[in-house]
Amino acid sequence: MAEGNSNTVTYIFSPGTHEVGLKVISWNGVAKAIYKLVSVGELHADFLLENGCVNQQLQFTDKSIVTGDIITSRIWDFGDGSPKGFGTKVIHGFPGPGIYTIKLDVVNLITNEIVYNEPFIQPIEDEEQPYISGPDTGFAGQKLMFNADSTNLPGWNITRYYWNFDDENIAIGKNVDNTYIRSGTYNIQLIVTAEPEPGGVIREACVCKNIVILRQP
Repeated sequence: MAEGNSNTVTYIFSPGTHEVGLKVISWNGVAKAIYKLVSVGELHADFLLENGCVNQQLQFTDKSIVTGDIITSRIWDFGDGSPKGFGTKVIHGFPGPGIYTIKLDVVNLITNEIVYNEPFIQPIEDEEQPYISGPDTGFAGQKLMFNADSTNLPGWNITRYYWNFDDENIAIGKNVDNTYIRSGTYNIQLIVTAEPEPGGVIREACVCKNIVILRQP
């Protein structure tokens, strides 16, 4: 129970419905009281994520428990020095392999109370794969740059990077460019070839990436 002789009294409720009363006594001893029911919600921070790899865009989904009339915001800290994320679902890619401590803060916008989740340790693995680095969108007539610098194939002595841009254009090399003439969605293909192994076996690996080409504004 909280009591006070001022116009403002602070009290911390547990989740549930509570009856709150205000009793006012005048200078001559006359008392009047009013009672109201107050519903107090529950706030618990939590989120969902699976392990990921370098250069992979991961989706973080808020799984916090919020009951009652609580207005909240979400603040994400990915533990890699990047700008914070906001919202119930966020997309984030980590810059390199390692162990990252991820935190989700759920803020009660009425009381400014911040509820923290237990810090989540996220391992990011460097997956063995060819990789296309380049834009996801572009404009027709624009020169677009692509590279395979993030390709991770340990033990491979790569001799060729072959690109197919899905518009009848191809290119050879680790760093290439292409200019799309028409708008549309194209599937870029990169084939990485290693030098022949003993016995003449040639290893190849392939990866694809979609790009959306827009009309010039």
